[in-house]
Amino acid sequence: MSKRSDSSGPESETRPTADPTADRRGFLKRSAAVAGVALAPMFGAQSVAAASTLESEIESIRSDYDLNGVSLAIAREDPNSWGSVPTVEKDLQIGESDPDSGDPVDPSHRFRLGSISKTLTATGIMKLYEDGDLDLDRQVFPTGQSCFSCGTEEDPIFDSSNGELDYATFYFTEVEVRHLLDHTSGFEGDNGDIVYDDDGLPEDCHHSQDDVMEHLLDNFTVTTPPGDDYDYQNINYFVLGRVIEEVTGEDYTTWMKDDVLSYAAADEMDTYEMLDADEDGWEKMDNEVEYHEYINYYACQETMGRRDAHGGWIASPGTAAQEFWRIFNPNTITGPLDDSTVDEMTERQGDNSDYAYGVRHYDNAGNPIGHSGKSPGGFAAMRYRTEDDYCFVITVNDDTDKHGDARDELVDATHSFIDTVL
Repeated sequence: MSKRSDSSGPESETRPTADPTADRRGFLKRSAAVAGVALAPMFGAQSVAAASTLESEIESIRSDYDLNGVSLAIAREDPNSWGSVPTVEKDLQIGESDPDSGDPVDPSHRFRLGSISKTLTATGIMKLYEDGDLDLDRQVFPTGQSCFSCGTEEDPIFDSSNGELDYATFYFTEVEVRHLLDHTSGFEGDNGDIVYDDDGLPEDCHHSQDDVMEHLLDNFTVTTPPGDDYDYQNINYFVLGRVIEEVTGEDYTTWMKDDVLSYAAADEMDTYEMLDADEDGWEKMDNEVEYHEYINYYACQETMGRRDAHGGWIASPGTAAQEFWRIFNPNTITGPLDDSTVDEMTERQGDNSDYAYGVRHYDNAGNPIGHSGKSPGGFAAMRYRTEDDYCFVITVNDDTDKHGDARDELVDATHSFIDTVL
């Protein structure tokens, strides 16, 4: 696993130097400090009463939306460490890990991260790109035999063994890796969200990832030129998971744990396995919470096993917050990517676009980037504040048709706590 270092080379210009003004994010951090964002530890100078402000605010939001359990963690740089490593500055759990038993949530409980998984997958793709194993401009799909008007193949990642492209359009062969990363692939929205609901597949809800890929290649259409229009679709990151497997020759989750995640994160974070054809439900993983109130958001609950790359990771908020801090922080030597690669990953794509590669830009204090996630029985949010390098993850093991509003209020309360207390 490559680490960030201070060695000289073509990318050393983007790293911190003796002149602090040379570092863009360092300048933003100092600007935030001048504006009044305190970077001192929460305990000691800060009072216990001030720290309880967040707890009372989260409890109020939990009550307003009748949520079961909420767990959040705020990570920052450990001031006592060498080499810039993260530590959990604030850990807060309210409510129950199991609505039937009434057991409380504790910091070690693991939750579904939903689409926050896309940020991890994008990090994996950028790792392959940085190591020279994958070009972001590389053609993804092969030319189908029935697609006489298609362009010339240029070393596509997938070949005809993955599917015949019987319903291919000209634009299909123009889809590149970067178009999947920023959701500009051009897939027709009416194709259905087959990664969740088996739309267009025989409805037994047990189709494998290979089945989904074959269905995509045989039936999907790309109706707009790739790169032109943004359209958020889970299928883009489902395919990126298969790209990682095709390029590395390894299982997606195994490779991510071995080559991208830190040892601590690889030990705790995980994805679900596929169910056998005769299995109907899921047994929770070790130390995973129970989920409450399944809104009919997805038709097939059995599809958790094929959601790995776009929505399948689980983790405790503390571990997840430290891992995302490690990915995005420009000063750490323990991150999986060089600073220049992180900058490319987080650059806005297209005119007036808030989405980059697996991360979104948000209009909050701290100039945050991150992602939100929705899974059966719960929802989550991750934000990394680029101006002061705080990172937080919020997870909920409950469902509501107003989960977007609840999530936004939880996120705003956490930003406010960081701005006024930390």
